[in-house]
Amino acid sequence: MREYLVIITFTESGIKNEVKFIKTVDSFDELKQAFLKRFGNINNAPNKALKEKPLVKRLTHEANSIDEWVSNINKTDRWNLVVQ
Repeated sequence: MREYLVIITFTESGIKNEVKFIKTVDSFDELKQAFLKRFGNINNAPNKALKEKPLVKRLTHEANSIDEWVSNINKTDRWNLVVQ
């Protein structure tokens, strides 16, 4: 089992908002599942960021590694992901 700190940041008009959570999981698939549960509860983001949520979910499902996942999400305009 490994403990991960996941920091999700969304940006609108230069203002950054962070959501952090710590999860202990056995596999990358469990981490993705935990992320999607937490990510689904982020509803206080601006409309433009909320419009990108389906893209972030799709990128999460398609990722095969943590590096690929972080890299793909960080290419979006309004979302940033850090996994430690």
